[in-house]
Amino acid sequence: GEVVVPGTVNSGSRATFKTVDQVGAGKNVSLMLTSDRPVVAERPMYFSYRGLGNHGWTGGHDVLGTNAPSTEASFAEGTTREGFEEWLCIQNPNAGAIDVQARYLLGPGQGPAVNRTYHVTGLERLTVSVNRAVGAGKDVSVSLTSDDPFIAERPMYFMYHGAWDGGHDVIGARPSTDVLFAEGYTGENFEEWLCVQNATGSTANLTVTYYPEGGRPIVKKHTVGPGSRGTIDVNTDAGAGLSIAARVSSDRPVLVERPMYFNYQGRWSGGHDVIGFPL
Repeated sequence: GEVVVPGTVNSGSRATFKTVDQVGAGKNVSLMLTSDRPVVAERPMYFSYRGLGNHGWTGGHDVLGTNAPSTEASFAEGTTREGFEEWLCIQNPNAGAIDVQARYLLGPGQGPAVNRTYHVTGLERLTVSVNRAVGAGKDVSVSLTSDDPFIAERPMYFMYHGAWDGGHDVIGARPSTDVLFAEGYTGENFEEWLCVQNATGSTANLTVTYYPEGGRPIVKKHTVGPGSRGTIDVNTDAGAGLSIAARVSSDRPVLVERPMYFNYQGRWSGGHDVIGFPL
């Protein structure tokens, strides 16, 4: 169903709305926010995650709202390895039902692409378990398309290395040939990755330029095969103990994400993830 809730935000200020107070407990919910003035909205979530395996993983994640629905959405990061549960959340803001085609691209040597079609009722949200869609032990990226506009997110929950629990989430984006990342760290108890989706029919040749704090750029070359997902271990690629930004350039349109997992100061474990900012 659909619930419409009014709200106000005073000029030059910030307001916070708690979803459980607006729609009630025990719901799977997506939302569309509209305003008579330009605003910026984020949706943080905090959890003690049970999931498919009756876990006790704790943490939080956050995304910035997208400006409008689209007929395509892609995700570069994703895995169904042990200790990870991956989901797709698809919102259909249209009055009528839509079909969304999903193409799951797997890591090298993990098999051909997996294709699925998901039927989403009008003005509803659909949840898909990627672990069930592609099976266990896969590194996976996803490309979603539809004849009708939709919105998709890809939350993931994890127990990384069997010790660092948490979750992260991104909203789907479109491929690009040049993206930037400002954050990055390869110090002790931090592991940084670049996940690259190449949905084209040709090999993508990548130039990754790392910008260390207080140092000279580090340039590395990589390739990602056609119709596949590639993973770059930044701790190895750039070197350990670095505070770095990165630029990923490609001769083919690709989607790049930068997940990081950490045990910060030996007390706060978790992870976060962002999609590259396109030039």
